[in-house]
Amino acid sequence: MRTVDETGRIRRVQLLAPLAHRDFRILWLGMSTSLLGDGVLLVALAWQAYTLTGSPSGMSAVGVALAVPQLALVLLGGVASDRLDRRAVMVASDLVRGACLTVLAALAVSGELRLWQLIAVAAVYGGASGFFPPAFEAIVPSLVPADQLVEANALDQFVRTATLQIGGTAVGGLLIAVAGTGGAFAFDALTFAVSIGCVLRIRPLPPPASERKPSMWADFRAGVGYVRSQTWLWGTLVSAALAYLLFFGPTEVLLPYVVKQLLHGSATELGVVLACGGATAVLTALLIGQTGLPRRFITFMYGTWTIATLAVAGYGLATDTWQLALACAVVNGFETAGIIAWGTAKQRLVPARLLGRVSGVDWFVSISLVPLSYALTAPVAEAIGARRTLVGAGAIGSALTLAFLFLPGMRAVERDPNPHNPHAPGCPQADPTTTAGGTPVNPTLNHPRGPLRNDDVDWDLWPVQDYLAENYRELHACDAQVIRHHSAFYRRLAPGSVSRSLEFGAGPNLYPLMLAAGASRRINAVESSAAGVDYLTRQLIGGPDPSWQTFYTLCRELQPALPTTLVEALSRVHSLHGDIRDVPEGTYDLASMNFVAESVTEDIEEFTTLCRTFIRAVRPGGLLVAAFMENMPRYRIGSGPAWPGCPIDADAVRSVFQPHTDQLHVTRIDTDPTLPDYGDTGMVLLHATRAAHRPEPCRSA
Repeated sequence: MRTVDETGRIRRVQLLAPLAHRDFRILWLGMSTSLLGDGVLLVALAWQAYTLTGSPSGMSAVGVALAVPQLALVLLGGVASDRLDRRAVMVASDLVRGACLTVLAALAVSGELRLWQLIAVAAVYGGASGFFPPAFEAIVPSLVPADQLVEANALDQFVRTATLQIGGTAVGGLLIAVAGTGGAFAFDALTFAVSIGCVLRIRPLPPPASERKPSMWADFRAGVGYVRSQTWLWGTLVSAALAYLLFFGPTEVLLPYVVKQLLHGSATELGVVLACGGATAVLTALLIGQTGLPRRFITFMYGTWTIATLAVAGYGLATDTWQLALACAVVNGFETAGIIAWGTAKQRLVPARLLGRVSGVDWFVSISLVPLSYALTAPVAEAIGARRTLVGAGAIGSALTLAFLFLPGMRAVERDPNPHNPHAPGCPQADPTTTAGGTPVNPTLNHPRGPLRNDDVDWDLWPVQDYLAENYRELHACDAQVIRHHSAFYRRLAPGSVSRSLEFGAGPNLYPLMLAAGASRRINAVESSAAGVDYLTRQLIGGPDPSWQTFYTLCRELQPALPTTLVEALSRVHSLHGDIRDVPEGTYDLASMNFVAESVTEDIEEFTTLCRTFIRAVRPGGLLVAAFMENMPRYRIGSGPAWPGCPIDADAVRSVFQPHTDQLHVTRIDTDPTLPDYGDTGMVLLHATRAAHRPEPCRSA
């Protein structure tokens, strides 16, 4: 397909660009076929429910049966999508749903279908539906390049509306007229068989690998923790949940009621109304696929969703089917625009290893109140009338949606000078004047816009006592795990075998210094913060705080070669006040860095530079051991100002260290619920040796 640009030149329609990739093309074919069947199902379920009961209560019950199991299992679906082959998750979901529709078709054709049976089968169908969306959303970034995600999501919405709301609903009305609801259910069952065949033809794409496979519960907590750390994520999910509470049930239950009972229309007319909405959605997807999204994509998303929700009121005001069709066109067109922006934002800003879980949390929170919406629709409609229910849902829902746009920190990601940068997921940018939740940052910050860098913060004001009180006055489980990891590394070294060691960005955390004391004859603790240097100096001269003894007891249990007392171990440490970026290259035999590079900057490039400075501090063949906070956003210590954080994960750490090290081992541990919630999702640990100098590869002309 081609079009003409403003200069008169012919160019391709960008919406079709993702189809050049084989696996995405196959997935698209299966999805298109399945969605055609889903459109048929929309009409068939509504028509069957009203045929059996004649009132909104029957359709409300079917809606609850569909929504509650999906809500209950979608989080599990998100975790499964990040642990298993995503193709297998999608196939299993399709198999169960296809079987459900086969049962409905047989019951409907035989004339034995009853409301309780429709509800029971709908519940199984809904539970299986909880697994497909997270897997689908997570697999798309693996099938197309990052710079084609907008087009891929636009094509998804194009196909979704063209097949589901135009083709599917129209075919559904015709099938019911010709073959009854049994024929419609059977048709949808066949489309799932086609979808399964297509998914099986996609090359296997296992989820992002990790050195250690955490438990499913830990996986779940990591996904939830990441969502909680990002205002644009959790704010939008809460907004969607409340909006769906207000308008989802009224739209799904009362629109067919208005057509059938109030306007005395047919199933074909209901199909036409829904198809008009689909047509507008298709045009919207085509337009966005061609032009892309505006830079202020969060504002755009909320603006379109506000208009779409307000248009729901048009269902209650309509006195003819053409007016319903017009309202449906506005609802679906603007809803589609917001969905494309939302899907693209998730796929670009959320780390790949978390995408399935974040999508699961998205579906869970978004639809969490849908069963209640279904349940309330019938009694509210009986009390105030179907039309007033629809008008109220549109008016209140749109006002509520718009209000969330002004949640502090909601639009922070828009301020990234390149918010659609495909490399942005590793380190989403934030508003430099507020935290993710809108808290004012350190007044000494001097960087006016963009990500905070190390030099934008006055580190001399680091709140040492608050930091110690929150993290190191007692031994927490996560620090015990770090100590065990590092001790296993140090036990391989003979006592005193390391001439000079470096603690890179020492700060007020003493246990890395304890751990290095067994193998090292001298340890230089380099720290740039005056507050950190002052604390460290007092600990070395006046003796360590008693709370550190618990840490040292564990260190000695794991490293019997350590000195008998903590005072003796720390006697090998020398505190140096200096910029860690000025550490001389190749002067140390061993270097340790703990919770530094990811917690002093929001710039992923500066994080990379700091890590490479750390690597270069040791000679070739020198030893490296480090710990990082995983997915650390901007954070606060105590009630003070905010400090910069760069949300990196194991894959990001590996990509930085791999080209410059040998024997690299990277692992992770889960977040510790006994610590303050800084928004991180755990810790990433590594040990390695610095590689010998490797010449740059020759570049071809």
